[in-house]
Amino acid sequence: MVGNRFGRTAQFRQDDAHSPDHMGFVGLPFEVRRRGMFMGLKFPVEGDAMLAARDLIGAGVFAVFANNDTSVLQFLPPLTVSDREVDEICTIVRSTFS
Repeated sequence: MVGNRFGRTAQFRQDDAHSPDHMGFVGLPFEVRRRGMFMGLKFPVEGDAMLAARDLIGAGVFAVFANNDTSVLQFLPPLTVSDREVDEICTIVRSTFS
């Protein structure tokens, strides 16, 4: 299921092929959070998610910052997102923040 694949990037098991380590998210300046299909990237400083949203939108990925916490960037993928699109989003996130 694509939803599980996208969200599994938030699981921190070293043996998981879709863990942050294997997806290349370890060492990036955020903590990965997830609930169902909703995914958030928690940055260390209030307001950082607004800048991150600007950078990702410029790179072709639509993401928004959380109104109640501007240190969290939200991904709200449609249920129709494909595996290829998930891979592309992860690649863009890695290249934008590394």
